[in-house]
Amino acid sequence: MNSLMKLLEKEKQAAAELRAELERQFPKGTRVAFTIMSGQKNPSTGEVIGYRDHGYLAVHHEQAKKYSRYRVRDVSFASAQII
Repeated sequence: MNSLMKLLEKEKQAAAELRAELERQFPKGTRVAFTIMSGQKNPSTGEVIGYRDHGYLAVHHEQAKKYSRYRVRDVSFASAQII
């Protein structure tokens, strides 16, 4: 049981470090370009409004309609490019 607690603590520490690095590289308000589907020719754009678990950014999708459920997208940091 003690080794499980150690692993859980390491996971929490790694998640905190990942979030801190996301906040450093992609501060809130940063405009990013991203692709929604593979093979998409023109990237979508949006503004970072928050952070999710496992390295995802919450992005305000500019091309989505005002009250659409797709207005806020979870975008992997690997596919987001600062513009």
